[in-house]
Amino acid sequence: MVNEMKYLINIVILFAIGCGSEPNNTLERVVQPGTISVLELTDVSEVVAEKNAYRLSAGQSPLVPGIVCTLHLLPNSTINTPSNPPAAIATWTYEGEFNTSTDVTMILPPAIKALYTNWFMIRCSGQLVVTRSGYHMFSTESDDGSMLYINNSLVVNNDGQHSTQVASGMRLLERGVHAIRIDYFQATGQRALAIRDQDGAISSNRFYR
Repeated sequence: MVNEMKYLINIVILFAIGCGSEPNNTLERVVQPGTISVLELTDVSEVVAEKNAYRLSAGQSPLVPGIVCTLHLLPNSTINTPSNPPAAIATWTYEGEFNTSTDVTMILPPAIKALYTNWFMIRCSGQLVVTRSGYHMFSTESDDGSMLYINNSLVVNNDGQHSTQVASGMRLLERGVHAIRIDYFQATGQRALAIRDQDGAISSNRFYR
C-alpha cells in the first residue's frame, strides 16, 4: 500500500512538472492606434492570400491595395449625406488612412485638392480585411457628416451638419474580407474625418479593391 501511494505521488509530481514546463506558444496581438505591427502585417497578408487564391480559382482578378473614391459636388442647401449623390466629378484610388482632424481634402488627388473646400461629398468603396472573427467596434469622427457601411449595412451613422463629433457601431464579422463604404459630407467650416476600430485608426494596409 505504501509503495502504491509513493507511485501515485510520483506520477502527480511528474505531471505537475510537465504542465509547468510546457512552452507558451500564444502570441499577444498588440496594435497601437495609427501604427502597423509586424504581426498585423502578417495576419492581413495571410487573409488576402487566402482570398486571392479563391478569386483566382474562380476566374476573378486578385485584390490589390487601395480603395476607390469619388468626389461629388453638392448644393449649398444640403443638410445630410445624400444616398444618391450627383454624378462624380473625379474618381481615384486612395491608399492611405482616414485619420485627419484638420483637412479631409488631403484624401483628394493633389491636382484638385485645392479646388474644393466646401459643399462636396467623398464616397470611398472597397474591401476591408478582418483578421479575427468576433464583434468589432467601429467609429467615425467627422465634421460634417459621415456614414460607414460594411457588407452594405449601415454600421455608423454620424450624419448631418455638425462640428467634430464621434459616433460608433458594432458588427459581428468573420475573419476574411468584407465590403466597406465610407461616405463623407462637407458643408462649411472644419473638414475632419477619422475612421477607427477597437484598435485605433484603421491601417491603410487593410483596405483593398
